[in-house]
Amino acid sequence: EAALTALGSLPVNPQDVAAGFFDRQRIFQLAERVRALVEGLVHLIEDRLEGAARVKNAAAIILGAKTVISYLQMKGQELELSELVEELELAFPGNLRTHLGRWSKARFSQAEAELLDDVSEPLAELCGRLNRMLSHTTRIDADFYAVVLPVLAEMMADVHERMRRRGAHTFSWLLRDAHALLKDNPETLRIVRRGMEQLFVDEFQDTDPIQCSLVRMLALEGPVEERPGLFLVGDPKQSIYGWRSADIRAYADFVAEVLSQGGISHTLTTNYRSSVPILDEVERVIGPVMKPRDGVQPPFVPLIPSSRAIEGSAFDISPRVPVEHWVSWGWDDGEGAPVIKPSAAQSAVMEAKAIADDLIRLRRESVISLWSEIGVLFRSTGDLETYLAALRDAGIPYVVERDRNYYRRREVIEAAALIRVVADPCDDLALLTFLRSALVGVPDAALLPLWRRGLPGLTATLDGENEEVLEAILSMVREVALKVPEGVPGLERVDGWVLNFEIAMQHLNRLRRSFLGDPADEFIDCVRGYFLLELTEAARYLGAYRVANIERFFRECSNALQDSGSDLDALLSTLRRNVRESREAEEAKPAEAAKDAVQIMTIHKSKGLAFEHVYCVQLHKESAAGRGVSAKPVELEWAHQTGTLECSFFGAVSPGFDLVEEQRKEVEQAERIRTLYVAMTRARKRVVL
Repeated sequence: EAALTALGSLPVNPQDVAAGFFDRQRIFQLAERVRALVEGLVHLIEDRLEGAARVKNAAAIILGAKTVISYLQMKGQELELSELVEELELAFPGNLRTHLGRWSKARFSQAEAELLDDVSEPLAELCGRLNRMLSHTTRIDADFYAVVLPVLAEMMADVHERMRRRGAHTFSWLLRDAHALLKDNPETLRIVRRGMEQLFVDEFQDTDPIQCSLVRMLALEGPVEERPGLFLVGDPKQSIYGWRSADIRAYADFVAEVLSQGGISHTLTTNYRSSVPILDEVERVIGPVMKPRDGVQPPFVPLIPSSRAIEGSAFDISPRVPVEHWVSWGWDDGEGAPVIKPSAAQSAVMEAKAIADDLIRLRRESVISLWSEIGVLFRSTGDLETYLAALRDAGIPYVVERDRNYYRRREVIEAAALIRVVADPCDDLALLTFLRSALVGVPDAALLPLWRRGLPGLTATLDGENEEVLEAILSMVREVALKVPEGVPGLERVDGWVLNFEIAMQHLNRLRRSFLGDPADEFIDCVRGYFLLELTEAARYLGAYRVANIERFFRECSNALQDSGSDLDALLSTLRRNVRESREAEEAKPAEAAKDAVQIMTIHKSKGLAFEHVYCVQLHKESAAGRGVSAKPVELEWAHQTGTLECSFFGAVSPGFDLVEEQRKEVEQAERIRTLYVAMTRARKRVVL
């Protein structure tokens, strides 16, 4: 299931998976990478070890490398994958791999250091790569893939066919199909081109290869007279969405292509946001580590402060200065006492309290007039609650920037179902959603018996007048409740559901009468008055946000009814479409948060925003990239070096997946630098790191 879910979101055809990843060419490419590593090792150190004593392990490593070279020369392109893996295990057994690991960290014995000191740096890098290659080959399992891939491909084909029949598509498939449509249908491409005069692409550094190809077909290919003008805006130093397939290599290649076709490049380097000391610190911190590398890292370009920033006085309200580095360590009292390095959790508590204390002082001393002038930026939200708790304890209002998931929020879906079940007696899906909602809480174990006894048909006849139908429904639920087996998991959490159901049916009956006879705005008021959704949602997790969403929902319902002349059918149609399509819309915020509150968000969410004071927290926290192999059940990615699709399936990898991991590591390391750059440049007056 996990594999199918992952595969279903990727623009990969079932036949791509069924074709396999173990053709002879890929195995030969793997062997060539092994050859380059072992030959490099021999050339680097063999001469230095000749005749040397006390370097037995080093000599064994050279012997193993030369054995592999001989094997590869003998086999040529006829080698078998299983033989290659076995040969590597024999040439580099566990003790030699441990020794390679020490060398990869430049840890040498005294005798080794005397012989290898002048090549220690390239040797450490080479041994690290060889060790990773040896680990990679042990994870290759062709027999496993031979069994799994045909099964997966068949299941994928079934999933795709079901999605096609339902009209369901993922974002990546939309991109892939749009690309295929234009590529395979020249006349359609011409029609689309002719419909555009100018094509403007903002945030171009966040595009992926298939998006670049779409823009290329529209604006760089075909007859010049058919093409639209092309205007791109992008800053490769702010490319921080590699995990979402943004590809700085594709960006750089595309820009080079535009320039080769006579495009004009303008560089914008003046910063109108940050003060001079902040920009100086950005250059001091980022400049030395943002080293240019083709397809991985752009060159650092210093930002020039605006004339207003140069002429104005920098923030300086003692003891605060425009740039502060806080170190999240503890210490003992007394001169010369040792520094206490805390755990990551202890550091989070320490930082959270320090930020809360600092904010209270800023407000008390009138350094800030609005809480909304403050931005607290996170690399990830794993420890978010620690920081929120500190702000709550200090009485500081805050708002957490959330995704555009308004129509996916459970409280919004359930409120929409409530309106629909009242206004459309035949909407069985709305009835089911309503009964399972927090307003009623019917356990799943009771739903099928209720449906078998004809509950949907009975509730459809409720009209505010027919008390006999209402009594029949209430009798039915009491009968079903007696037959729900004890011990059903979770049943204790909906204790009292029968009473909830009875009251809900009575309210539904009255609301059907209101729907038929009252003005639309009075009907909406009756819905809110009978069911009190705001009270229910306020008691749940993040209740203030849920209430804000409910208030917004009913406000929009009232506005829609006013705009349509109380056309409830139009409202129902809109509600169904919005929920069904999960339309993107910003979630509502609590009223007090919307007015004035500290802004809490990830660095990725902050891109394009600015704050007077910015706190970049947990910069000490270890990156997930440094903690080993990804735990995702299935990964399919293109390896730039070979142009092949590579796979990792529950730890079993294809021959070229090491290239994917290598390029991912490069991208993640480069993006960590760019992410800090984005965070630091959000600040106007003061940045705390």
